[in-house]
Amino acid sequence: MPIQPQVLWAQRSSASDKYRNIIYLTVNITDIIETTLVCNVMPERISFEAKTSRSRSTQDIEYSFNLDLYEDVIPEESIQQLTSRSFVIILLKKNKNISYWPRLSKQKEKLPFVKTDFNRWIDEDEQNDVDNELVRQVIASTPCFRL
Repeated sequence: MPIQPQVLWAQRSSASDKYRNIIYLTVNITDIIETTLVCNVMPERISFEAKTSRSRSTQDIEYSFNLDLYEDVIPEESIQQLTSRSFVIILLKKNKNISYWPRLSKQKEKLPFVKTDFNRWIDEDEQNDVDNELVRQVIASTPCFRL
């Protein structure tokens, strides 16, 4: 049976700049076998599956999750990056709005595998201090691929 991996999330919001109207997701799994990675980003949800191999003597570990998003995103503009330590997904929110989403999921119940990414989180009232150009450069320079 697949395990739900830890997923960290953070967000930015902007009523005018799509590059500041994003959701960051970090799936904390090390050594994902790239050929087993399946991440489907749909406007209203994300599904994820992957396996890791710990050693030759142990069986692959399966991970998966399905997440109904609080609001719609733009799937064709999502950015996905696989590293040896994690899998990062950057989603552009469909509705440009200065307000943050109150939560990542449509579900009001807290999801045990989803946590706040305090390394990327900026308080809603402080987000205007972040330079727009810097955000664009980070997104543009991120080595990524689209699945």
